[in-house]
Formats: sequence, structure tokens, C-alpha cells
Amino acid sequence: MTQDYIGELFGLTLFAIIFHYLGKWFRRGKLERKEEFEKYVAENGSTENEDYNYKKYLMDISANRYRGITFAKWMMIVCACVVAYKLIS
Repeated sequence: MTQDYIGELFGLTLFAIIFHYLGKWFRRGKLERKEEFEKYVAENGSTENEDYNYKKYLMDISANRYRGITFAKWMMIVCACVVAYKLIS
């Protein structure tokens, strides 16, 4: 029984670490897309063409991807804490 909890704790911690570094990568992408979008708006000022909508879409998708991976990381951390509590008690 204890071995199951140890394996589960190891797996959840490993996934949390992986999600943490993916989150850093997604955050960098989010900031790059936002900077690219703001630069485009400053240069063109027009908000009615397809290019604007496409760049806004890319910026929104990058932000959602970062939010999703951050949520998944914290879920892994919470689950690892629950398993650690079960292991201790």
C-alpha cells in the first residue's frame, strides 16, 4: 500500500515539474505574441482587417495555453500534497 503512494507521489511530482517548465515556455510565447500584437496595432492602427483578427487570435490562444498549463501544474501539486498526507498518516 505504501509503495503505491510513493509511486503516485513520484509520478505527480514529475508531472508537476514537467508542467512547470512547459508553463515557462508557454509564458515566453504568450509575452512574444502580446508584444507582436501591440507592435502591429501601433504600426497599423487598423482593427478591421484579417491580419488584426489573426494576431489577436494567436495572442488569445497563447494566453489560454499558459492558463491551462498553470492550472494543470497546480492540480498536480495539490494531488501530490494529498498523496503525501495519505502517506504520512
